[in-house]
Amino acid sequence: GVSFPVDPDELDAVDLDGCLSVNDPVECLSDALKKLRAIRQTPSLSAESLRRTLTLSIAAFALRELLSGRSESQIAEALHTEGAELRKAGGPIEKKRWGLRV
Repeated sequence: GVSFPVDPDELDAVDLDGCLSVNDPVECLSDALKKLRAIRQTPSLSAESLRRTLTLSIAAFALRELLSGRSESQIAEALHTEGAELRKAGGPIEKKRWGLRV
């Protein structure tokens, strides 16, 4: 059968801003990353959802690593593949939402 593009509801439940206001933001961001990786495995993920998922994954990873004391260049290197995927998908949404370092 034909599979139509899907927008998983779980994507709306990922709250990176909420993670930044809890006692252990690093753990919260790690949990968010796990959820986002699972969402990326969704068959027939719509183009818009893929773009949102990649944007959130990269932001969550960058925020978590900055909070863990990693340098921006280390983070950029670690995100090289996902960054290329995101450019192919149309680039990040909400580019300035988490500040210039993310």
